[in-house]
Amino acid sequence: MAVLGFPLEVFAVVAVIDLLYQFWIHSELVPKLGWFDRVFASPSNHRAHHAVNERYRDKNYGGLFILWDRLFGTFVEENDADPVVYGTRAPLRSFNPLWANLEVYVATWRGTWRTGRWRDRLRLWFGKPGWRPTDLQARDPKPAFDIGRPEYDPPASRGTTAYVTVNFALLLAPAVHFLTGAGTMPAWQAAAYAGGLVVLGALMEGQRWARSAEVARWALLAVVAGSML
Repeated sequence: MAVLGFPLEVFAVVAVIDLLYQFWIHSELVPKLGWFDRVFASPSNHRAHHAVNERYRDKNYGGLFILWDRLFGTFVEENDADPVVYGTRAPLRSFNPLWANLEVYVATWRGTWRTGRWRDRLRLWFGKPGWRPTDLQARDPKPAFDIGRPEYDPPASRGTTAYVTVNFALLLAPAVHFLTGAGTMPAWQAAAYAGGLVVLGALMEGQRWARSAEVARWALLAVVAGSML
């Protein structure tokens, strides 16, 4: 569309509408909506998109309309007899937001390094999601997917849970400042903000280094606050 000459304003407006629309469809509170489900990406349709059940895999990609999925064969209706189980086939076992964004690339790089043929190395990056070459599967087999696997829930004391919850809420307000000034603030100030979520996640995981890192985070935030006065 850009090559055909559609103006930048069109992309910006459509992106904002699409993004805002998708807030309400990420919900379990809204039931099926009859005719609406047949035309639009609705909460029921989008719940199926996020499921790991075999019935729902790779379905319901629509962000605003569900018509394209119906046209191209990627539509599936939410089935009450097969309740949606959310997640991914290779579930993330961490509360670290940086690792959540990097884990898939690290895994792909490891596979690229460990497989033998160059053709397979390229297919790891550009092939079908989940595909693995036979030599890599033999050397480093992945366990079969278990839809009944337990949720990732490392033990944490009530005090730690309460502390992390309060601090997470407090981080929401500075996050607005971070988003508005991230392009101009020094890297060390940005690290003070971003590091907060990493450390809070590590506290919930029971990482031994987390308490020391939390003390260092508060010291760094104090320096940031002092520099802004």
